[in-house]
Amino acid sequence: MIRSFTRNRYGALLVAGNDLKNTSVAEALTKDILELKKLITSRAPRIIGISENKVHVVAPTTPGEPENLWPKVKEYIDIFSEDEDIDTLLIYISCHGSKNKGSGDAQNNCFEFGSESIAMTNFQEELERLVNVDKLMVVLDRCHPSRIKFQDGRKFIQINACKENEKADITDEGSIFTKYLLQGLKAKSEGKRCSNNCQSCNDYWAKRTDFITVHSLYDYVKNHMKNVSPTIGFELEGDSSNIAFYTDDQVLIEFEDCTGKTKKDVPLEYLQEMKQLESKLFKMFEKEARVNKVKILRETYRKENGGLEECDTLEKVMSAWVHRQRLKIEFKPL
Repeated sequence: MIRSFTRNRYGALLVAGNDLKNTSVAEALTKDILELKKLITSRAPRIIGISENKVHVVAPTTPGEPENLWPKVKEYIDIFSEDEDIDTLLIYISCHGSKNKGSGDAQNNCFEFGSESIAMTNFQEELERLVNVDKLMVVLDRCHPSRIKFQDGRKFIQINACKENEKADITDEGSIFTKYLLQGLKAKSEGKRCSNNCQSCNDYWAKRTDFITVHSLYDYVKNHMKNVSPTIGFELEGDSSNIAFYTDDQVLIEFEDCTGKTKKDVPLEYLQEMKQLESKLFKMFEKEARVNKVKILRETYRKENGGLEECDTLEKVMSAWVHRQRLKIEFKPL
C-alpha cells in the first residue's frame, strides 16, 4: 500500500513524449504528465502523497521541437536503481507508439518520443537494472503497447491504454485514458463527475472504501472508455495493491476578507494556478478585477506585519491551508 506520508519509500518516473507534427498534441502530453505529478505529490488532499523529490519528470523543453528524451529517461532509471530508499516505483509513460517498426528480424515494438524511436526491448533492459525495487507499476499510455517481459520473471503491475493491436485515443486536449485515470484518483475531492447521470461515477462513488485499488481504478477507467475508445488492455501480476486514498469529501478551502465579516469556500478545482484562483475570488467576493487587485494573506501568529504574510504563489496558499493557517483576502484599488 502506498503510505500517506511524504517521507516514504515510493518514487515515480513520469514521461511525456513529443509530437513534431502537431504542437498541440505535444503540449497536451506534457500537460497531462505535469497534472499527474501534481496529483501524486499533493498533500491537500493527500491522494497518494509521494515526496516531490522522489518524482522525476521527463518532458520536451519546447513541445513540438526536436529533442532526444531517451537519455534523460535512462538517467532517472539509473538514479532509482541506486536509491536504497525506494522499494516501490511508478513509471508512467504517455507518448506515441508503433508496432513492429522496421523489417525482418529488426522489427521492434517502439516508443515514439518524437525525435527518436526506442525499442521495447531497450526499455526492458533498463528496467532490469531496478533490482532494488520490490514493486513496480508501469502504465503505458501509448498506441500498440506490448507486454513487458523480465528475464528473471519478476512480478509487476502493467496497465495499458489499449491493446497491442489498437491505437490509444488522444486529442489536442490530451489523452482520454489519462483524463479518466486522473479523475478516478481524484474521486470526490473536486466534486466533479462526467455528467449528472454518469452511472460509472455513481457506482464508483457508492462503492467507496478507504483506498483505491488497482482493480477499482482500472474498472473505473474501463467503464468510462468503453463508449469512446478501444477496450484498454489490463495485465496484472501479484496482488491488487492499494494505490491511493479515496478522497470521499469535496475539498473546500476557506478564505475570509480582512474585516472578518465575509467568508467563502473555494473548491479545490479552482486552485490549479494563481490567476484562476484570483479570478474566482473576485467573483465570490463580488469585486471587479478591472478596478481592484487582490492580495492573499495567511496568519503566521507572529507580531510583525500584524501576524500576516502574503501568499504570492499557489504553493504558499496550499501550505497555509495544510498547516491550518487562516487565509485572508485584501482587495485594493488599482
